[in-house]
Amino acid sequence: MRLQELLGPFLQKFLVLIWSIFTHNTVLAQVTTEPLLFLHRSSRAEIKCEFAYTGAISTVTWKKGPVYSEAEDVVQYFLGSKIGPKIGKGYNLGDDNTTLIIDEVQDEDAGVWWCNVVTTDPWTDRDTSNITVIVQPEEPFPRINDCLTKHCQVYIDNTITNYSIKCQALRSRPQVTLTLYLDELRLDIDPQMRVNEDMTYDTILDVVIPLDASQPSFVVTCEAEGNSFPDAKVEQTLSIIRGDVQMDRLTVASKVGIGVGITTLLMIGGIFVAVCIISRTSQHGKRGL
Repeated sequence: MRLQELLGPFLQKFLVLIWSIFTHNTVLAQVTTEPLLFLHRSSRAEIKCEFAYTGAISTVTWKKGPVYSEAEDVVQYFLGSKIGPKIGKGYNLGDDNTTLIIDEVQDEDAGVWWCNVVTTDPWTDRDTSNITVIVQPEEPFPRINDCLTKHCQVYIDNTITNYSIKCQALRSRPQVTLTLYLDELRLDIDPQMRVNEDMTYDTILDVVIPLDASQPSFVVTCEAEGNSFPDAKVEQTLSIIRGDVQMDRLTVASKVGIGVGITTLLMIGGIFVAVCIISRTSQHGKRGL
């Protein structure tokens, strides 16, 4: 039977405390990522805790809070068992028993995380390390029209004189600033802003671009600026290519029709050759008889 099924949460904490007092050995747990870790909302995340000690480990504790002494226990590895108030509730430890796994990153995961490792070596020092997690919005972010990647292309007919562009930065926290560019020209647009029930922010830029027949193609860039991004800015681009869409379709249809016609003729020719071979073989057989 597993340890967490034999011991209650209170007794588990008591045993961990007693063990830490008697061993009094904690190695410096160095997080392998940068001091600032950017994670996308709703994604799965792994935060590694790496240390120099190679011997036996008795306890690994992940806490969350601005100050270690007041931080909340999240998950813990103790004497061969994975325990803690949030183990299996969106949080877990990896196969190495030191890596923190977040099943689905949420806004409340933003903040300072602490890693503490207790060993059985009497010569190690007591210390901890921390990393600050910043939660980014779900990708794609920002988003132009229905584009779902960092860069999209759309083909429109020469007869169209206007094209609607909507750039959205949805459910961001904190709020971001949106800027829209037409090639290198920055467009002056008043943003639409709203606050959602979960205290995230929606920022939207909506504009209709007049199309000039003399401009065969152009690029629309939507740039989001805020503290949620490693370089403070992220962007998405949409290439708009103009042309005779109906003519392109006819050209494609013609090529397809020619291809089908050639394939059909080849099939008929093959069948004819096969029939001739069979007929000659049959005649030779009759003469032999």
